[in-house]
Amino acid sequence: MATPIIVSVDPNYSLTKADTECDVWIVSSAANLIVADEIRRVSGTNWMTVFNDLGSPVENAISILASVFEHHPDAIDATVRGLTDDEHRRAIQGATPDWLGSSVGEEVAFRPSA
Repeated sequence: MATPIIVSVDPNYSLTKADTECDVWIVSSAANLIVADEIRRVSGTNWMTVFNDLGSPVENAISILASVFEHHPDAIDATVRGLTDDEHRRAIQGATPDWLGSSVGEEVAFRPSA
């Protein structure tokens, strides 16, 4: 079974208990770098990946998908957090045909289209 993937475009990511069972990708920010370092130090793992901030939550969400699935080829989908309702719609509509997105509560789930 593939490990669940969380992608947070929130510059102030907050670890939840459920996230400890996931591979987590977070956008780079001063606050997120501190969180990532602390999680790595305490857990001794590197399951927390920090990716470059491109300046827009929507652009961050869409642009990181290929890397996420390249690093996790068995993943079924990736759950994106940190988008507003309007950004949900823009991310789903703005994704290339390679990705299918669906809004699920406060999150957006993306999966490869093929």
